[in-house]
Amino acid sequence: MDAEQRLDAAVGSVAEEAARLLEALGRPPAAQRDAPSGSDGGTTSTGSTTAHDPTQGGTEHVHVAMGDAQTCTWCPVCRSVGVLRGVSPETLTRLADLATAAATVLADLATRHPNGAGERREPAERGTRTEPITVVDEEELS
Repeated sequence: MDAEQRLDAAVGSVAEEAARLLEALGRPPAAQRDAPSGSDGGTTSTGSTTAHDPTQGGTEHVHVAMGDAQTCTWCPVCRSVGVLRGVSPETLTRLADLATAAATVLADLATRHPNGAGERREPAERGTRTEPITVVDEEELS
């Protein structure tokens, strides 16, 4: 296998991994999969009660629940935690691998430049680009 075929195979696998990652991140968390469509609270298909939006006159806001309890669906912090809980461990492992690879590339780029590459030089003495003009007041001459 020559270098070009290996490059094509690597790009294909990267594209496949990106598609898998986007698919995994696009899935709703497990707590939202059980909820009937179009409901922010109430009873799920399993019969458990979820937190209501307090602005709608429901029960008080219950933030991120622990264990098997439901999380609220209107608070952005709780929704973010719910999404993270719904992500599979394999996806989190791939994200960690991606972050490690990015850190490695950035560290490699940082070591490629010599220490003095970013030093600023003192500007050389420049000549004036203007021509002095003598101004004569006409009132003083007369």
